[in-house]
Amino acid sequence: MSARLRLFVSDARHSPGRVLGVAITCLVTAVVVGVAALLFTTLAGWEQPERAGLGSVSAVVVATTPDDQVAGALPADALTRVRTVPGAQQAVEYRDRTVSIVRGDALLPDVDGRTTRAWNFSAAVADGYQLDRGAAPAGNELVVDAATAAEAGIDVGASVPTLSAAGVVSRRVSGILRASESTAAGGPVLLLADQELAAMAGSTLPHAILVPGAAGQDAAELRAALSAGLPGLRVLAPEDYKTGDTGVTENKIGGGINLLSLLLFALITSAATVLGTTMSLWTSQRTPQLTVLRALGVSSGRLRRLVLGDAALIAVPVALLGALLGALPGAKLARAALVGADILPTDTPAVSLGGAAVGALALAVLLTVSLTLVASLSGARQAGRLDAAAALNSGSGAVKLRRRFSRLLIGLVLLALGAAPMLVNGGGGALVMGAAATVSVLILVPALTVLSPWLTPLLTPLAGLVARLDRGVGHLIASNLRMSTLRTAGLAGPALLAVGLSTALLSAPKTLDAGVVEQTTQRVQAAHLVVPAGSAGLPLALPAGYTGTAARLLDTTVQPAAETSQGGPTGIAAAGADGAALAGLLDLGPAAGGLTALTGDTFAASKDIAKQHKWSIGEQVPLLLDDGTRHDLRLVTAYDNDLGFAGVLLPMDLAVAHSPDPMLTMILLGGDPAAWPVTPGATVVDRGTYLDALDPRESADSLAPLIIALVLAGYAVLSLANSAGLAQADRGPENRTLRLLGGRKDQLLRLVAGEALAAAAIGILLGLLVGIGGLMPLARATGRALPVLDVMGVVIIPLICGLAAVIPAVLAARPLRPVTERAEGGTP
Repeated sequence: MSARLRLFVSDARHSPGRVLGVAITCLVTAVVVGVAALLFTTLAGWEQPERAGLGSVSAVVVATTPDDQVAGALPADALTRVRTVPGAQQAVEYRDRTVSIVRGDALLPDVDGRTTRAWNFSAAVADGYQLDRGAAPAGNELVVDAATAAEAGIDVGASVPTLSAAGVVSRRVSGILRASESTAAGGPVLLLADQELAAMAGSTLPHAILVPGAAGQDAAELRAALSAGLPGLRVLAPEDYKTGDTGVTENKIGGGINLLSLLLFALITSAATVLGTTMSLWTSQRTPQLTVLRALGVSSGRLRRLVLGDAALIAVPVALLGALLGALPGAKLARAALVGADILPTDTPAVSLGGAAVGALALAVLLTVSLTLVASLSGARQAGRLDAAAALNSGSGAVKLRRRFSRLLIGLVLLALGAAPMLVNGGGGALVMGAAATVSVLILVPALTVLSPWLTPLLTPLAGLVARLDRGVGHLIASNLRMSTLRTAGLAGPALLAVGLSTALLSAPKTLDAGVVEQTTQRVQAAHLVVPAGSAGLPLALPAGYTGTAARLLDTTVQPAAETSQGGPTGIAAAGADGAALAGLLDLGPAAGGLTALTGDTFAASKDIAKQHKWSIGEQVPLLLDDGTRHDLRLVTAYDNDLGFAGVLLPMDLAVAHSPDPMLTMILLGGDPAAWPVTPGATVVDRGTYLDALDPRESADSLAPLIIALVLAGYAVLSLANSAGLAQADRGPENRTLRLLGGRKDQLLRLVAGEALAAAAIGILLGLLVGIGGLMPLARATGRALPVLDVMGVVIIPLICGLAAVIPAVLAARPLRPVTERAEGGTP
């Protein structure tokens, strides 16, 4: 055994708690990172069939929005321009609309739970789809793909009721598409005649131009020629263009990957913080040994290598153990939990050790070891700067803890970054400012954690005052807190991080959701509503048999055409509405009376949106509508009660005319609901039922902040426990002295536990103050006096922090052990 290894083994035997703290941190990091990496590779490697089915198309031409997203429609002359490019003479327009086959009172869904959509027939032919039997559609005829025809039990010549924006229309089946992988995987389900689809309500502009490839023609060269000849348009490869809706499975896969990406980011940042604190404390506790080695002639460079080598001796085997034995079972349990919570699809592949999985585990090990070594650099530099002569002359090998200027500088930089969201969004509305304040809190909490050595002394007198309630050892607790502020900060910092972040992350969504529910309750005044029974919308026209009052709403989007700051305009959720019909059915606050003027080339906006974009009443505002066309509209009023509702209201006729696929979102009824005829795909509900079923947030959106908060808090609590245990390693002589002076076991126990709890309480108090205070702007934006606090963030995690500080400190100090035994055993 080498001298270096003997030294490491001797240190582990002498102070196993120090090595155990580092080992536990590395083990947890390797397991959790391995679990997330295994799930990520499983989802990313899950081969789903191509939904678009554009197998025979060489290029897809689309328009783009000012923020560089694919627009809903192309200019009217796009096809003419495309056909002027050599090799693109067979290009055709692509359109689709929501068209569902009616079966009884319900709608027939797609194979993946999507709303069925109809393509224009020429687009399907251009892409290589072929009829199995029958003929092309003419008039209002319909072609059905083989899988849908088999499920619905229909064939050529059958009359099929269909639901679209025009209502229920009976169509004759003129043909059946030949079965293929593309159609079964999400290609065209229904085909209509080009003229029929183009004449449907909504924007008359094509969604895209499909350019088939000629025999022997290179697709890449054709796309390059199209890009050069079509300035202002974008040319995509067919695999980069998605038609129709995103399926349920694809949505869940995308949500799962996003969640795991956020989790991996949180893991890496948290692990770096925790490992940094743990390794710094470990090196500080080993200072007497390092001082002796320095005095014996060991060079500074060799001492640095010794510290890094010892860190590697712990990290490498522990990371391998965690990745090999803990990551795979953990990933299987996590997959089952996510499937059970409906976050991942039920047919998500099982986690197994394949090529990608082995790579993910290797990455987890490499990342854990790298983070450990990087975290050890500070301790290694500290070891290299030891002055052995000064330390030995002082009679102690301990290094005096100092507040470092570099830490102060980092903390001040983080404070400045935390203030940036508020400064950047200073001119925005109340909700924008509330969201900016919440983001600031997520930066300010780590900043205050870094600055804890400077902040802790400010609250130490308060903690000491409370500690004096223990008449026996309270004065000694207060004295220790005051005289060892950096040790106190070492416990307060992780508690501040855990409580502050969990309070902000968990309470912000609850505050916003509560505001949405409250404002929706105030906003919806109609006694009954008509809502879609499935994922398809409602027809545009009211049923002929209904004579009562009703107000229609249609979801759409707009973009400010004249704004280019911060990377370009962003879409604003909008709605088409019958302004005059909203009175008594939808309460948008005191300004709602102005909605009677919502006609022609006008629009209304919420007060927050108007303030954010600096719009004033009567101003002409250039807006890009949903199909990409620009209209100068006059702002006629600004309204309140906009949480969970559109930020812009357009006249219904204008919204329909410029929507690529107009279907109503809901209808507010002012008349007798019994007079509403039974309509396929629609359900009449009373106001109470609608509000009771209101869920402002998807399950995946609710789970993401919870998982991230628990991971961050978990790592912070682990750091707190390590700090509490390691902080007692150099208190052995003091504790023995107190026992020899007559201190009882119970007094020493109260002293150790009280000091650890008081130090953690400082961090808990700071975390609650910052977390709750940072949510106040968001609470005011939602119309509440105080934020809605999450029990996990403000009660459970603070209690866990208190226990994580007290239990390791008591176990490390061992105050109930006889004083003679401790004296013989040496420093704990």
